[in-house]
Amino acid sequence: MSEYSINMKEIIKQINLLSRKEQDQLLELLFRQRQQYQTINLIKKTVCVYLQIPLKHVFSKTRKEKVVFARHLILYFLFKHSELKLSLGQIAAIVNIKTHADVIHACKKIEKILFIKNKYTGSVIAITQRLNFTLEEAMYFTTDEKIVKSRSDY
Repeated sequence: MSEYSINMKEIIKQINLLSRKEQDQLLELLFRQRQQYQTINLIKKTVCVYLQIPLKHVFSKTRKEKVVFARHLILYFLFKHSELKLSLGQIAAIVNIKTHADVIHACKKIEKILFIKNKYTGSVIAITQRLNFTLEEAMYFTTDEKIVKSRSDY
């Protein structure tokens, strides 16, 4: 017998020792985690397919504009998706970036794109529609007028 089947038998024994209520809670937790995993994969795949970028490039350290834009979009959608309830650190770990500050930066960049309507705005809106999200008004995380440029500057 393989080690996998032995481990599965042990897991099943332990689950059977739980009360019916605890078993239901465990199933609910597992179901939620699976849904979360599927949603994360859907976001990653949708962005990569639309922008025609291989997923492995998004997780690399490259700084090419199109790849960085795809990475920022994935971070933005993971942050904005209310059902996922992921912390900034968890989102950073999903896309293999260093800190939660990078997630905040990515969200600022995408919301800025939505606000100023540049060449990427159409892509953001199209991917959002594919993912069936609703767009909210783009808001800046800063009130510093030196950082916020007028639309004509872009």
